[in-house]
Amino acid sequence: MATGIIKSFDNTSLLPVGVITQDEDGSDINFNVPLPDGTSIGDPVSYDIQKTINGNVAVNLQPIGGDTGVEPDDEGTVETGTINGDLNVTNDTITLKGATVTGNVEVKGGKLLLKSGAVVVGNIDFKNGTTLEIYNSAVNGNLDVKNSTDIVIQNGDIDGDMDIKNSNSIDIQNGDIDGDMDIKGMQSSRIQNGDIDGDMEIKNCSSATVIDSTIGGNLDLKNNTSCNQSGNTVGGTNSGCS
Repeated sequence: MATGIIKSFDNTSLLPVGVITQDEDGSDINFNVPLPDGTSIGDPVSYDIQKTINGNVAVNLQPIGGDTGVEPDDEGTVETGTINGDLNVTNDTITLKGATVTGNVEVKGGKLLLKSGAVVVGNIDFKNGTTLEIYNSAVNGNLDVKNSTDIVIQNGDIDGDMDIKNSNSIDIQNGDIDGDMDIKGMQSSRIQNGDIDGDMEIKNCSSATVIDSTIGGNLDLKNNTSCNQSGNTVGGTNSGCS
């Protein structure tokens, strides 16, 4: 989802007319839907971009930060409830315990923990952080991790692609990945009882281990210092550890 600031809005005519100034490049985009509850001109919103014959328009507007009053407690924990829009974390620790984020989660230099059925409807972008842990929770979009410390996924669902690069370690047990898995430049990569619908590629790691997992596409474990694979079911080409 994109983000921006509500620049103008007029609902006096039959069809609402509004303009959002986009965060990405400062340009304006129109929308023709009512404002979300609790928002007004000058408020930040997230939205999807829909192509029409008259150009792009903003749809599915949601207030950033939400209108439910859900905020992290003093320990950085959000229990149940819903955070509408995107969640941005910078040099902080956030725990989502059974909570739902309707947008994307972006972490820069912090720690993120999902557990007890937490759901991120969008993507997770985790960079220069310490620990990312996902237990019995789901990400409906992509998971992108770079230049971080440790990634742990146990009984986690990722509906999109997983892209992990230049971090310390990743440990996945009973993970369900609906897209492709691309892991590069790690000290340690271990996947056990994984279910990956697409391709799995692990390269340039000090240690790569894939055991008792199902890969719907291709499996490529080349160019790792230490490599171990056993008990896997591969639907495509298994390039092995050579």
